[in-house]
Amino acid sequence: MNHNQATRFVSAIIATNVMFFCCVRATLNYSSYGQLNIGGLFPLHFYNEKERQCGDLRDIGSLRRLEAMVFAIENINRNSSILGNITLGYEIYDTCSYLAESLSKSLNFIPPYRKSVACDCSDPEVADEEGYPRVLGIVGAQRSSSSVQSTLLLGLYDIPQVSYLSTSDELSNDERYPYFLRTVPPDRFQVQAMVDILKVYNWRYVAFVNSDDTYGKSAQQEFRLSAPISDICLAFARTISESADDYVFDDVIEELLDLQRESQVTSVILFMQVEMAKRIFRAATAAGATRRFIWIGSDGWGNYDLTPVQGYEEAALGCFTVLPLSGSLLSYDAYFRSIKRSTSGNPWLDDYIEAYGSCNTTAEQLLEGTECKPFEGMDASDSPTHETLVIDSVNALANALHDMHQTFCPNTSTTLCDAMAEVSGATFKEYILNVKVHSEANGMVSFLPNGDTQGKYAIRNLQIVDGDYQFVDVGKWVYSDDETGLSLVEDIPWYVGNFRARDDETGAPKSICRDPCKPGERQNTLPENACCWTCTQCKVDEIVTDNGTACTSCINETAQIYEWPIEGSNYTVCEPIDPKDSLRENVLGIVVVVFSSVGLVVNTLILVVYVKNREEPLIKASSRELSYVTFTGIYLAYIVALTNGLPPRSFTCLIRRIGPVLATSLIYIPICTKTIRLYRIFNAGKKSAGRPKFISPGFQMTLTFTLASFPCAWSIAWIVVTPPEVQILMPFYDQPLVELTCADSIIASVGITIWDVTVVFVCCVYAFMTRKLPDNYNETRFITFCVFSTLVVYATFSPAYYTATEARYKASYTALGLIIQSTVALICLFAVKLYALYFVDDEEMHIFTQTRIRANTRNSLNRTVPSSESPSHIPAPGSRRIVPASNPSFLSDDGKPRNVSTISRNGAMGANENNNANELREAEWPAHPEKQKNGKSLLNPLQANNRIGSIEMGAGGERTQLKQSTTVTFELDVNGKNNGEMRSCNGNLDTLNRVL
Repeated sequence: MNHNQATRFVSAIIATNVMFFCCVRATLNYSSYGQLNIGGLFPLHFYNEKERQCGDLRDIGSLRRLEAMVFAIENINRNSSILGNITLGYEIYDTCSYLAESLSKSLNFIPPYRKSVACDCSDPEVADEEGYPRVLGIVGAQRSSSSVQSTLLLGLYDIPQVSYLSTSDELSNDERYPYFLRTVPPDRFQVQAMVDILKVYNWRYVAFVNSDDTYGKSAQQEFRLSAPISDICLAFARTISESADDYVFDDVIEELLDLQRESQVTSVILFMQVEMAKRIFRAATAAGATRRFIWIGSDGWGNYDLTPVQGYEEAALGCFTVLPLSGSLLSYDAYFRSIKRSTSGNPWLDDYIEAYGSCNTTAEQLLEGTECKPFEGMDASDSPTHETLVIDSVNALANALHDMHQTFCPNTSTTLCDAMAEVSGATFKEYILNVKVHSEANGMVSFLPNGDTQGKYAIRNLQIVDGDYQFVDVGKWVYSDDETGLSLVEDIPWYVGNFRARDDETGAPKSICRDPCKPGERQNTLPENACCWTCTQCKVDEIVTDNGTACTSCINETAQIYEWPIEGSNYTVCEPIDPKDSLRENVLGIVVVVFSSVGLVVNTLILVVYVKNREEPLIKASSRELSYVTFTGIYLAYIVALTNGLPPRSFTCLIRRIGPVLATSLIYIPICTKTIRLYRIFNAGKKSAGRPKFISPGFQMTLTFTLASFPCAWSIAWIVVTPPEVQILMPFYDQPLVELTCADSIIASVGITIWDVTVVFVCCVYAFMTRKLPDNYNETRFITFCVFSTLVVYATFSPAYYTATEARYKASYTALGLIIQSTVALICLFAVKLYALYFVDDEEMHIFTQTRIRANTRNSLNRTVPSSESPSHIPAPGSRRIVPASNPSFLSDDGKPRNVSTISRNGAMGANENNNANELREAEWPAHPEKQKNGKSLLNPLQANNRIGSIEMGAGGERTQLKQSTTVTFELDVNGKNNGEMRSCNGNLDTLNRVL
């Protein structure tokens, strides 16, 4: 059994269950039969469930809709262009707004039960096989639940049904309800109109209350499908039975108030019939919920103007209603006002005249012919009663019959042919689907393949106008081939209390679960409801994506994308960050460039002066070849520092890569070589008088460049493995800073640093070990200061370099370290010598060139020393003492000269290059007063030629007699043409002879 068969089976059972009840009752109807007949189902009363019968009258609009069907049929019968001379009849029943009544009245239209209808069957063309008129189609019912019951039954007998106000989406199922059509749009369009209203005012969190019938439940189902597409959430949903007690409605209002306290829900959709809507507003008024909610009503109660809110206007004030858009006809208004009791066959007219009429005709007036018109003074209602939709339904059926008659009876226009009488309901339905009728009130009327029509809705709003409560048209919603969308007026008053927050964009009260997250925050949606969330601040480098539910970084290091959120875009758009050239745009860059440039200039000037005075004894004594290497290293250090202040390019990156280590090596390897040489010479003098090996200038230069080649090889290997290139770095993800810098390798950098520190540390060690060389040796103290200062620079800048994250600071630390160490070397090693050359007097030059021979005799020393009391030990001023001359010797005990070794300038002492004997010339005692030291009288030093220095004599003025075993200390600074240096020798006279 297929679905269609099952539906028919169930419907048959329903029909059987009510058959006996329906057949025994006298059925009241409003009828006028013609050659072709259509039926009508209209709710004129409310149903009283306690008495199980129709109860109170409905509003006047119900009567207007019923009379609209009669009006339309009469117009068709007068119009020869439709059906020609064929008359169209009608048979109308009251459904009493109740499902069982709708089903029972529908039984009157099916052939097996037509016998219950009293009719005039004189015209055989209108009678069926039992002699009763055949009903070809039905107009109605009004309520969706009623239409569901009636169309299931009527569909069993292929009787088409065209409703004027049944809007349930369930009826759009043409497989289950194949014979149902309507001139009113389905609820899915009405629900979509409501959703669009919610979107306009940013109402994202709403409640939904509906009736427990097809009309309400299908609407809620459609809303659940449509709302999420528009980011609207259902905060609260309740389905209420029409027969529920009042406390159920009270509970619903209390739940709504509790929800409003927890969130910011303001909008509530009411999808129900007028009776239930009135009970909702009663409960809201009783709970004090006046002006607390903005109700959005369906056509089920919106079609009835103030009826559902009467007495409870304050609770409903500001509500919106969505109802089918239908116009009015002046001709029908005139017809309705002209209705009289005597000329109408409406069996319910008397009840409506008594309830709504302005007059009641007496029997005497009827006899006199002065009958009044009870509705003559009644103006057309401001609230549409949709009677024109009834007229459209009738015209659709009539035009379909006309088209069918033209097809099956082409040769006659006044009577029905046999072919017409045998046409099935299925064929009739196809003709209805193909109808296109122009409605004077509502435009073009046509049907979709499933029997629906396109959507057109009026939007109304309950307002206070001139002190009265009125529903005012504020917009429309259309879904058609020509027009689609919602249009609303802008100046809609809001009556919700001031305690409700207003939307900044629309000015309407908010209806949300939570306020939107601030710019730069993402929503953490709660699992139970997509419209409720918590907010989490995104990181400073992230933008909000995925509709505010995710944070996405603007930085992608893998793809080399460095961007930053734009604050003006509410942190939803990234913009590229302009890279900065390390120190180029920094104050440190200016400092580095200035100091590097000044250093290069000063280094050049000192070098020029140094070369100019290269023959001076002071310059000769400083190992000129190694000094030139040191000058080169200083030059390179300043150049490398300068490149750190320039924009990074491949060439500058190459210089930065190999320059620092090479500069440091060329500065400090010569210094290290010099200090090691000095240490070896004086240390060897303690052990033997032999000259140490490998101390020649050539060897020193070879050693210097050999050692400097090691870091060069390391750097070259680094360049081969990782070629110099410019890279983009972002040191911090919390700052929009992108730097252009040279690619670096931590392993290579650490290796170079270790080398540099090792070289400087070795210099420090040997500088410390040579600290006890004879006083005033020209370079020892300055070398010590230089290397220890450099070690401090490394200790200071290396940790800062390796912990720095910004390339500009790394570059600045490198540059400043090079500048400081090269400047210290320039001052300590070279500037002081030039200062001595130009600013120190010859008499004070001994600070740098002094040679002292200190002979201290011990107890074994045989010498003649006059008494300190005798003045004879002080030579007269100007007197002369004879000392060894061209062939130097000391006098032995018998007064004869003793040969001693000559002083060789290219020997172990690095004295004179030509191996000539050092001359000791006659010297004069200076005419200076006697000085006292430790209680003894000492003569001032004997002033000798500055090439030799001075010989410090004993307390007596006589010649000192030295023996072979005398222990002496000898200090000599010989300034010759080449490499004069200080030497120290501790030993006996034989050692002194050999050294000299």
